[in-house]
Amino acid sequence: WRTIDDRKRKEQLREGLRKLAWNVGLVQTKLGQVNDVDEDTMTCTVMDDDIEINDVRLRNVLNENESITVIPKVDSWVLIQRREEDADWMVVAVDEIDKYRIVCGAMLFEMKGGKFLVQSGTENLGKCIDDLITEIQAIYAPKNSANIADIQLRLKSILSGS
Repeated sequence: WRTIDDRKRKEQLREGLRKLAWNVGLVQTKLGQVNDVDEDTMTCTVMDDDIEINDVRLRNVLNENESITVIPKVDSWVLIQRREEDADWMVVAVDEIDKYRIVCGAMLFEMKGGKFLVQSGTENLGKCIDDLITEIQAIYAPKNSANIADIQLRLKSILSGS
């Protein structure tokens, strides 16, 4: 009985120390530069001095339920933190953003390169507006075709997918 109690007591002590360390802020963090980004696996590689840290998570939970993802630019600075229960690292702050994605059900909002993509299922806002303007041009072509074409170009500079 004594060995079972000793093992149980050691495990309780270990767990208590882990919780104490977590609560007083002894969480390991590093500041490093992004070497590359893999959007398929939602990970990146970060250089901390001369140490390469692979498979750094862009999201805390890597599954099919994407919600918010910040994709850092290559060569930008990121703050990474060790996950609480394992040896994995995750990005917690980004110096420069390459892409910002929000997914909610079938809805997608993405910002990249100064353009926005708004999509619901297979429909995207940029393409819908482009189609609408094309139809308006067909109706009012002789009147203000140049003005409508200018509006279409302005919208294309803001919305991707058109």
